[in-house]
Amino acid sequence: FTHEQLNVLKDKASHYDIQIIPFVQCLGHAYNVLQFDQYSHLREVPDKIQQYCPANPDVVAFYEELVDEYLEVFPDIKYFHIGGDESRVLGECPRCKDKAERFGVSKLYVDHINAIAQVLLKKNIEPIVWTDMIEHYPAAIDELPEKLIFMYWYYHPEKWRRVFKPELLKSIKNKIIGA
Repeated sequence: FTHEQLNVLKDKASHYDIQIIPFVQCLGHAYNVLQFDQYSHLREVPDKIQQYCPANPDVVAFYEELVDEYLEVFPDIKYFHIGGDESRVLGECPRCKDKAERFGVSKLYVDHINAIAQVLLKKNIEPIVWTDMIEHYPAAIDELPEKLIFMYWYYHPEKWRRVFKPELLKSIKNKIIGA
């Protein structure tokens, strides 16, 4: 979006008392950025544009730049959705593979989500993250910040094979939003 488009959106939302919550992927689903050669150094796998490399410190710095661009237009936001879902190639680059072998794949995820969450928390913005990766790595729950809000998503309960895990959701002390 251009700044002009975002300002129009902000004005419309304000008129109807709607709160804007930006959503910028911090790990997976990064196609819109990683498709460009100038950002190829941020990829987990050089020839795949799906995911940022969680062990690359440039990713967190780049993400903070994106957050700051939104804050130019939306300086008063209280929440920011960071995505973090469907990160299916965790631990494939050499740096990540070494860390995953030593500490587990969940450690890659937790450290990255914590770093991204801290970018927002230091700006007094509460981060929101999808829960599907936590479902894969439940040990990570206790290592994430208390101010991180979990958003549980589930599309078609009667048709989809994804196992609903209410016991996991009950164990989360953080706020949970259903989507």
